[in-house]
Amino acid sequence: GIKIFKKYGQNTINTVRENPYKLCEDISGIGFKTADRIARNLGMPLNSIERAKAGIKYILYSFTANGHTYLPM
Repeated sequence: GIKIFKKYGQNTINTVRENPYKLCEDISGIGFKTADRIARNLGMPLNSIERAKAGIKYILYSFTANGHTYLPM
């Protein structure tokens, strides 16, 4: 929680409620799965645009981190 508060300060609660997936981008050590769990606990819909964007970034990062240069279709 300290890393999150240091990043967002007084806006921590509002930022996380508005878009918990922002945590994936801004906070080292918080990945898509953690942010997704937070989002579900907050009642965010599974079909939210924020979730879709974060999910795509997560998949792309996972493949490139493992040395892949393309994704199979």
